[in-house]
Amino acid sequence: MGLSSSKVVQSPGEARYIEEDAITYLGEKFTKVKPAGNAPPEEKASSIQPLCLNHAAIEASDPDVICEFYAKVLGFRKLPRPDLGFPGHWLETGATGRKFMLHIIAIDPSVPRKIHQWKDLYTKEPEAWFIRRANHLAFEVSDFEAAEKALRSNGVEYSRHVLPEINMRQLFFYDPEGHGVEIGVYDDSRGFFKETGIEPPT
Repeated sequence: MGLSSSKVVQSPGEARYIEEDAITYLGEKFTKVKPAGNAPPEEKASSIQPLCLNHAAIEASDPDVICEFYAKVLGFRKLPRPDLGFPGHWLETGATGRKFMLHIIAIDPSVPRKIHQWKDLYTKEPEAWFIRRANHLAFEVSDFEAAEKALRSNGVEYSRHVLPEINMRQLFFYDPEGHGVEIGVYDDSRGFFKETGIEPPT
């Protein structure tokens, strides 16, 4: 990565920031923005108001293998993808009004890493139940039994978890490169939100 220029930016009433123009090994131009000094956050700092979750992105050493896994096992639909200068895939799932997009991105070889194999995160052979309190993608299904049958028919190792107090059922498993995935039925869990006076997520 090369740096071409830097400047200090400060809007009225805001902290000072340093902006640096940079270029990746692929020739992609971008701007690094970081606080100037160790100034604490503003007392009345504004907050971002996202409209929705647009997509999740996962990196892969072999994007084609991961794409095939999500398409075959989880039924994702393959979408057209613009030429971004590196390998990858865009996938989509969900019903109308609840669609979700997944971006599969080739690992950037120019990024320095301490860990190269996902299993090195663990001190023993990883098991599917490790995912329940770790980073993972969670997808809701209408037919829990059919989802479990699909995992078995595809030879996927998984763990099953049942929370009887809210009738929540979950299946946890890894994709071929160690990304955690959850499949579940959550209908009754929405009652918990209603009892607390909060509109449940849709």
